[in-house]
Amino acid sequence: MMIVLLLLGACVCLGVTDDFSSVRYRLTDSSDVIQKDVCYGGTSQFRLLFFYGRMYFTPSKTGGSRKLVMEKGKVKDPRFKSSPYSVTLTKLTERDDGTFSVSIAGERPFDIVKLNILECAEQVVRSYKAMYSFNVPREAEFLEFTPILSVDQPRVLWNRTDPQTNTGGRGHVKHNVWEISELTQADNGLYNFRKKDKTLLSRIKLIVKANTRSYELSPEERLDFTFDLEPNSCNIYFISESDLNLREFETEIVRQGRLERKGSDEVDCVGFQLSKPCGILMDSFQRSCVGRFEVRDQNGNMALVVSLKMKPNRRSYELSPGERLDFTFDLEPNSCNIYFISESDLKLKEFETEIVRQGRLQRKGSDEVNCGGFQLSKPCGILIESLQSSCGGHFEVIDQHGNKALVVSLKMKRRVNHKTKKTIRGSRGDTTVGIIAAVSLFGTCFCGCLKKCCGESSSREDDSETEAAAASAPEYEAVGPRSDELSQPSGTHYPAQPSYTPTGPLVHDRTDNVPPYYSEVHDPTDNPPPSYSEVVASAEQAVVPSAPVYSDVEPQFELKGMTFPSDSANVYTSDKLNFL
Repeated sequence: MMIVLLLLGACVCLGVTDDFSSVRYRLTDSSDVIQKDVCYGGTSQFRLLFFYGRMYFTPSKTGGSRKLVMEKGKVKDPRFKSSPYSVTLTKLTERDDGTFSVSIAGERPFDIVKLNILECAEQVVRSYKAMYSFNVPREAEFLEFTPILSVDQPRVLWNRTDPQTNTGGRGHVKHNVWEISELTQADNGLYNFRKKDKTLLSRIKLIVKANTRSYELSPEERLDFTFDLEPNSCNIYFISESDLNLREFETEIVRQGRLERKGSDEVDCVGFQLSKPCGILMDSFQRSCVGRFEVRDQNGNMALVVSLKMKPNRRSYELSPGERLDFTFDLEPNSCNIYFISESDLKLKEFETEIVRQGRLQRKGSDEVNCGGFQLSKPCGILIESLQSSCGGHFEVIDQHGNKALVVSLKMKRRVNHKTKKTIRGSRGDTTVGIIAAVSLFGTCFCGCLKKCCGESSSREDDSETEAAAASAPEYEAVGPRSDELSQPSGTHYPAQPSYTPTGPLVHDRTDNVPPYYSEVHDPTDNPPPSYSEVVASAEQAVVPSAPVYSDVEPQFELKGMTFPSDSANVYTSDKLNFL
């Protein structure tokens, strides 16, 4: 939109745009000031139609005064260009950051645009003594360097057409590549490649930082660090951990390559030795040496920063419920802070509970955990007379600077019932053990009942089978010689007995009335040979019945002409067997 002002018969049309943009802004009063952000070296345009009044600029910097930049269509700054339709601002710098205002016919000026110059340079970070290089734009005519702390003091480092204008700055251009080596903080700044008319082509912000090293050591460990600096450029300072934010408390340990005994005596950390070419050696690291060492060159540039931390001492305990826990550490009361993290919260740092703060037991913290009975153990520790299962976890002793001095790991032993060999851990374990015991008991009872029932059934079946066999068998009984009546004819040998086990009666009812087979029948009147008892014993051992032994009456055989006391009703006499 546009405002048309008729003052003194002149028609004035005001507008603001960037690079001839079609966007316009309505201007009514000071509350309608347009905010415009433009990069360093950029261009901005104000569209002012037939404006013949005055334009002023007020810098943003404190103490800057208002100055006239255009009057009756004529600009005062050669970077500005005016036309009947607009005003163009080119090659903007940080000095153009401010407010532009207009005045007509001597009236009070009112603001129209607030210009904000932004730093849009490419940022590059390098370490002390490193090298940096970049390609020179083809249209570049010269390289301009502006130190970060001196923005109003640019100097030319390189000129393509007039090398004599170079100010002797660091770096050089070779094969269209600009290179700078052995960087220091003195090289921090802005590097601008410009055209012949000073139009900005490329802008780089270089930041050189000190090399850094970090060590985490245990007491009595060895510390040794050094840096490649000439002895006359070697200066080392020590700042203790308690004074890191107070630069005035730094202590000079090495000056121009020489150990400063006076400086070493001013700090609690002792035992410094010079490590060539520029460093510190300590054979036994101490807690008082926690802090920072800074290595600086002869110009005060920071070459190396060494940060030292102390590894926390670690202790581990494995105790049973009801046992005593007592640990402590050598820290002053105002540096004593103890936190407890339960075993279930070890991965969740936000659930740590403060037990001791600056040497005082925190009752509130003690009440927040299931583990109770905390007592303060001097100078900085915890005493629990009777541990509970919930006390498993970590205790961390932390000093006033937030460093871990001691980490105590406590593991609670599991209670074991030796009768059942089960671990008492909770309802889930008890339930599982109970189920297993119940299943085992049920299985034992079931097998016992099954065994009894099966045994009785099998016995009944065997008895019935025996009775049936006895009923169907003929009423005769096989009679064998007794051990005291058996005899063997001279020169007769007994064949070996078979090793099978009989599964039924030795005599079966045959349809052809053939008497049972005997391997050999002998005359019992002869005296048995001396080895007969051995033969009988081996036969008895070889033929051991695996089936039940029946007590029912069985048929017996009796050789004719031989008399044995037995029931005649159950004796079978056969002539066929009398062949001796």
